[in-house]
Amino acid sequence: MPNPTESNARADRALQLAIARAVARAWRDPEFRARLEADPRGVLIESGAEVPDDVSVVIAPEGTHVLQLPDAPDGDLDAAAEAAARQAHEALFGRPAG
Repeated sequence: MPNPTESNARADRALQLAIARAVARAWRDPEFRARLEADPRGVLIESGAEVPDDVSVVIAPEGTHVLQLPDAPDGDLDAAAEAAARQAHEALFGRPAG
């Protein structure tokens, strides 16, 4: 039986690859870029990418930081917030905080 975590990771990597290919094509093809900007989710699906129903795809200008606001976790919110801050710092700066 397949591991759901591994399946999700593979699907995430496949979607990231599809996005990277779309970006590269948009650099070379102004008509494709316009379509991608108008309907990024639809264009990715049209290109063969599997975009889950619960995933939004938006185009943001370079230099934009996107804040995803998840639902609050169960349990100790202070500990969860601190863990999220550590993860964000490492993702942004490539090293642990401190």
